[in-house]
This record gives sequence, structure tokens and C-alpha cells, in this order.
Amino acid sequence: MLDRNKDGRFQKGRISGHRSIPVVGTQYGEYTVIDESIQKTKDGKIMFHVRCSCGLEHYVRAWFLKSGRQLSCKSCSQRRAVYKQLENGGTKFTDNWTHSGQGDITLSYFNHFRYGAEKRNIIFSQEVTPKLVWELFLDQNKKCALSGVDITLSTEFKNSQPDYSKISASLDRIDSKKGYEIGNLQWVHKDINKMKQNFNQNYFIKMCKKIAINYANTEPNQTGSCLEGAETSGSDTNLSGNTTNSVQHPNNDYEGLNGDNNAYFNPGISR
Repeated sequence: MLDRNKDGRFQKGRISGHRSIPVVGTQYGEYTVIDESIQKTKDGKIMFHVRCSCGLEHYVRAWFLKSGRQLSCKSCSQRRAVYKQLENGGTKFTDNWTHSGQGDITLSYFNHFRYGAEKRNIIFSQEVTPKLVWELFLDQNKKCALSGVDITLSTEFKNSQPDYSKISASLDRIDSKKGYEIGNLQWVHKDINKMKQNFNQNYFIKMCKKIAINYANTEPNQTGSCLEGAETSGSDTNLSGNTTNSVQHPNNDYEGLNGDNNAYFNPGISR
């Protein structure tokens, strides 16, 4: 149903009545309405607040959503066009195309951390970009900053989302009391990030070493089998097969189990 102007004629593109009220949870293609707020264009067209399947949130004209004219963000639309081209026997039009990301970090995976921070009311600095975190990943030699094991990123997608089964690298805050900002970031294995959560990094490392020593004392003949059951895929199956060199921890307040400051695993980057 369309609104009528003062002359009684229908106004093209205007939605009236209950149809102008966004219903939270309604899906339009890859878009999902996330709240009841609306905005209007300069000429009065109503826009709904939606989230794309890649995590991008913005306002889209209600008429475009309901008519099927716009059902995903520009990045996802371009990705589908490329995949369709490949399925029809075409070739990828650029070797460097990574969904506006950098290197092996897609914009979708980068936004996974950015939007996650916003939901938890954690500061995500505008200075933190896909280029910056990709260079950090390379500076760490594609290894976990805490354990030294190999970690992976992937540009492959599954069901319009990053294929998380092929990604083991997770962006972590060194100091959980601070936000995602320059100098407070490191790449770690996703399982280690799950364990670390919001713990102080020094405390977390200390407890991990206590576990390792206690386990070694009680099960002296056991080796890497203790990691059986960890979520692994691809190159991270060698979770127990890497060795690391220790360096002095940047925080002098950390006291290692041997009474020195050399218990911190070498992340391969300059802090």
C-alpha cells in the first residue's frame, strides 16, 4: 500500500501504515532487521536498520528491501558475482581481490572482531585496520604469540561467512583491560584465546606453566597426547610439535616459576 499525496495520487516509493515499521528479525536476503529505528533520505524515503550476513550494519531503503532490489551489502554482492563468474567457467579478474581486506584477512573476518568489540562495549581504535593486523600477522611469522604454534588465516567462504574451519588465528588483546588499539594486539591460536578470555596475560601464562609442570610430574611418560581433543584443523594439528625460544617479558612484574623473567614465550614480534 502506497501513501497518497495531497492530490490523492499515489506517491512512488513511499510505504505507509504498519509497513513502514521495521519488524526486528525480519530477513531480506542476507539482511536482517536488527532494531525498530528508522531513518529517512533527504527526499523522505524510509530506511531500515539492518545487518548483512558478513556483519556490516547500516540503513537501507525499506522499498529496496521489500522489492528485492537490495538484499546484501556491496561487498557480499561483489563476492557472489565473482563466484558466479567462476562457476560459469570464468576467471578471477584480479589475484589480489580479498573482499576489501588485506592479504589473507577478508573484510568479513576483520569485521568479526570489530563488531564483536562493539557488542561488548570494548574500544576498537579506528587506527586498527586490516592492513595493520595483517602486517602484525606477518611480523609474528604466522605463529601464535603465546605458544609459538603455526596459525592460519583463509580467504575461503562457506554459506556467505568466512570458513572458520580453516582459520586458527584469533586477534587477541594483550591487556584485556584495554581495547583493540595499536600496541595492545597479538595473534594467538583460537583455542588459546578461548582459554585466556579476560585473564591478565601474566597470570594466564603462570597458570599454564603450573599446569604443565604438575602434569609432567604426575604423568612423566605422557607427551603431546595431552592435547588430544583440542579443536584443530589443517596446519594447527601440530599443536604440540613446535618449540619456542623464550625472551624477557616486557613487564618486569612477571615472576617466572624459576624466579626469573624469561618465562614469556617469544612471539616473534617487537612489543
